[in-house]
Amino acid sequence: MRFLIGLATVGLLIPFGFSTPEVQEEVTLTISGMGWGSCVSTVRSALQSVTGVKEAKVSLSDEEAVVKYDPDKVKVEDLIEAVKNAQGMSRYSAKVKAAD
Repeated sequence: MRFLIGLATVGLLIPFGFSTPEVQEEVTLTISGMGWGSCVSTVRSALQSVTGVKEAKVSLSDEEAVVKYDPDKVKVEDLIEAVKNAQGMSRYSAKVKAAD
């Protein structure tokens, strides 16, 4: 009985602005082709334009991007494709960074 009341309460809360927490994952991509500071902005913008990306941090010195995303809305392959299609001064490529 308590379980049913709990479900009913959850069902009532969602329409009033309460929602279930979003799923979020993080991936680190190794980025090649970045040679200038402007490349960081270009790659970051390309990643952030993908639906489902919550945050993208790009480092020129580390040649990588750390991306937080919703796996229900975007796949890692989509992130890699966004980097490849980024319009900048260079041609970029990306792959998932291997674990240390």
